[in-house]
Amino acid sequence: MTFEVVKDNARIESLTDVLTRPEELPDVESFRLAAYNVHNLFGEKPDVHSSRPDPPASEEQLDALGEMIRNIEPDVIVFEEVQNEKVLADLFRTRINRRIKDRKFRFNTFVCIPARDPRGINVALATRLAVRGSLTFHDREFGPAKDRAMRFSRDLLGVELLATKKYGFLCFVAHLKSKMGGEASAHKRGVEAKEIRSIFEKPPFGGGKRYIDQDMVLCGDMNEDPGEKPIRILKSSRGKALIDVLKDEGPTYPTHTRYKKTRLDYIFASRSIQVEDAKVHREDEKLAREASDHFPISATIRVK
Repeated sequence: MTFEVVKDNARIESLTDVLTRPEELPDVESFRLAAYNVHNLFGEKPDVHSSRPDPPASEEQLDALGEMIRNIEPDVIVFEEVQNEKVLADLFRTRINRRIKDRKFRFNTFVCIPARDPRGINVALATRLAVRGSLTFHDREFGPAKDRAMRFSRDLLGVELLATKKYGFLCFVAHLKSKMGGEASAHKRGVEAKEIRSIFEKPPFGGGKRYIDQDMVLCGDMNEDPGEKPIRILKSSRGKALIDVLKDEGPTYPTHTRYKKTRLDYIFASRSIQVEDAKVHREDEKLAREASDHFPISATIRVK
């Protein structure tokens, strides 16, 4: 069984025969949210916006990714640098769900939207919670009027989730412009961050509660060090602030390259959502290096 919610090509698809329905969700007190840049999770075939993707992920990397994700034990996990829905679904079907004996804990749903990155890297989400809908902003144009219109380097993906029969929240995923490219890239990261704040602070479709006024998180690889302008914009000192729940947790990148160690990965939370036990997963650094050049991050969200 597969179903789609189509809004500017947003896709919600199944990893198992039956998707989780809200009435089937247990009444839990908390659940685990994770975010992971999985370093060029590519398959063998060209994609929508990339005729020549990087080489496909090796069997060793796929094995390591599967083990890392299983060790985190997330209920919902967002990704950066995923080529497409097939590659992500294959990873979960072959290396994650098959290793989870209890079917009710298997991941059943993923959301992945082909954006416009020339390398074909996208953001995505996989979960065993109930997905209620998704939003994509990959065709949204923005930026200073005097400049050529910009689009997000990778999509800003929004997903509405139910963690229990009654408790829902919004999960946004972003992957800002790469650090490669000097001042031009830094400028675009700032403009992207400003546009994300604009989206959060305006009522959706012209009415209703602003995203920032709801229980929401923004996760992803922001390609920027803590304290730099794009991060200050995302947190905002002028409007309703988002909380950087990993501010004391140290570097997430790189696990093994010549670049300086820093934190590029973030979980920002609205003030209404109850987030605790945020961490960077460095428990097995050898395995982490085999899986990606980033460490995964996670946090526990309390159900009200």
